Amino acid sequence: MDFPVTYERKVRFSDSDAQGIVFNANYLTYFDDTLTDYLEATGIGWAEMTRRGVDMVLGRAEVDFRAAGQIGDVLITGAKVVEIGRTSVVFEMRTWDQATSQTVAEGRLIQVMVDHRTHRPTRVPDWFIEAVERLQRAPSLRRESTRRREPRRPESGSSPAVADESPTLDPGRLRPRG
Repeated sequence: MDFPVTYERKVRFSDSDAQGIVFNANYLTYFDDTLTDYLEATGIGWAEMTRRGVDMVLGRAEVDFRAAGQIGDVLITGAKVVEIGRTSVVFEMRTWDQATSQTVAEGRLIQVMVDHRTHRPTRVPDWFIEAVERLQRAPSLRRESTRRREPRRPESGSSPAVADESPTLDPGRLRPRG
């Protein structure tokens, strides 16, 4: 399946860096803009989610850079859900050049469903899963495993900020680096 939702962006001067190409962090902005459009396409935008008592926060972002977007290029970013866990939703993202179809960046966003009031992880609601499955015409994106994944153990020499990843995000644990 291709991407059920796409977002188009003409690269502006403000998107570029001193090298004259899209600044790498801007691809995460393109991913986030596409995610917003994706949720609206399901019929459940951010406002509706929060009205129903849930929200999503970014638990992990991965980006692989394949080519350089340049000022004047029209970039298309696509999004689709590839897995739904107990408290997480995994989006596959890809950005490509409209003129050449060349992939510029691709990655994954792992969004964690949280209680809107407490920001504590909560189960992905059935109504959300059903809306995603309707949009993507997918029979089931639910991960069947009920086994709890163990947190990753720190590798020697790794930073505690990275090494303390767990399968569910606890926003209360997040502390600014200092």
